[in-house]
Amino acid sequence: MLTAGFLNLLGFALLALSQPHHRERVYASNGTVALVHPAQRAIGFIAIGLSLCASIATQGASFGCLLWALSMSASAFAVAFTLTWRPRWLRGLRNYPSTP
Repeated sequence: MLTAGFLNLLGFALLALSQPHHRERVYASNGTVALVHPAQRAIGFIAIGLSLCASIATQGASFGCLLWALSMSASAFAVAFTLTWRPRWLRGLRNYPSTP
């Protein structure tokens, strides 16, 4: 279940950072420009989909879907509060996915 929660949190953080307004808020105080990867939004959606698979694999279909929905809402709130209160905590995702 921790894996599903982490994947949801990662997915929502990547979706938030794929939007220009949130990206500017996270990186504006640093004075650096974050690279925008076209695949960032797609990887966010894939991470959220994989969290559904992880929930179903660990808890079964009926309860796994319920826990996934609850984990999605908790992760979305966590990312929203992080963007509001401490946006610099998301700076670690600057170049995610990293280019070789």
